[in-house]
Amino acid sequence: ADILGDDCNENRSWTDLGRMEVNDRMRTGGLGKLMQPGRYETWACIFDSPCAHAHAPSAPPADVAEAFVGPDGVVGTSDDRPWGDWTCYVYAEDAMVFEPWGFNSHLRLFSPAAMPMA
Repeated sequence: ADILGDDCNENRSWTDLGRMEVNDRMRTGGLGKLMQPGRYETWACIFDSPCAHAHAPSAPPADVAEAFVGPDGVVGTSDDRPWGDWTCYVYAEDAMVFEPWGFNSHLRLFSPAAMPMA
């Protein structure tokens, strides 16, 4: 997670992030086989966050271009680059904080056109 940098910290609460779900700007799911009960159980991804802007290559890799389709079905939403990504976090249950995990374009937790995988 350290490779994402300090600009990828997420300090909002589950309640605050849940409000973003209404506009399909946030997706969540369980960690399944990666779960560490009492420590890491869930993940959350946020679309087009400041972290995604800070760590974005100039263009998405061709094999993951579909991962950069925004919630509205449009490729990208930003003026400063032609595409966006979902920044994903694991929730540390014991510390009650979101820890940066990576980008959905690489983690492939869900297809942007579909619901998150359980």
